[in-house]
Amino acid sequence: MKVTVPQGTTPHFSVGNGEVLGATIVRRSGNDYYYQIHAVGNPGEKTGVYCTFDGQAAQLLCYASVA
Repeated sequence: MKVTVPQGTTPHFSVGNGEVLGATIVRRSGNDYYYQIHAVGNPGEKTGVYCTFDGQAAQLLCYASVA
C-alpha cells in the first residue's frame, strides 16, 4: 500500500487488529511510503487499515480481508 504524505511529516501506519493483518514498511521515496500488508488471521476475517500523524486522530484508509 502506498501512502503519500505532506512534506516534512511522517505517517504512523497500522492495522486495527494485529491478529488479522500485519503491516511492514517496505521503503520510502520522498513523500511516498510503501507498506506491505500480510495475512495473519483466518480467511474471511477483516480489519481496518489506519494512518495517523503525531497529535492527530487515526484516519481509516480502508478495510482489508484475509482471502
